[in-house]
Amino acid sequence: MGKIILMAVFLLSLFVPSNHVFAKEVTAVLHVSGMTCSACPITIRRRLLTMRGVSKAVVKMAAGTATVSFEDNVQSAAAMADAITKLGYPTTLKGEAK
Repeated sequence: MGKIILMAVFLLSLFVPSNHVFAKEVTAVLHVSGMTCSACPITIRRRLLTMRGVSKAVVKMAAGTATVSFEDNVQSAAAMADAITKLGYPTTLKGEAK
C-alpha cells in the first residue's frame, strides 16, 4: 500500500510545473535613500516581502541599505529597486553577490 502511494506521488510530481527546480537564491544589496523615520525600513521590508521570489529582506536605515535574498529565476534586483523607488525612496543597485 505504501509503495503504491509513493509511486502515485512521484508520478503526480512529474506533471506539476515548478519554477523552483532551477532557482538559485542570490542576495542583492540596494542603496535606499530618503528614509527619515523608524517606519521607513518597515514599509520597505513589507513591500519587498510581498514580491514573488523574495525570501528575506533586511533594511537598515542608518546604512541606507536593503539586503534582499531572492530566487533569480522569479525576481530581479532591478524590479525590487523600482518597487522601492515607487514607494518614494529612490533606490539603486549597490551590488550583487552569490
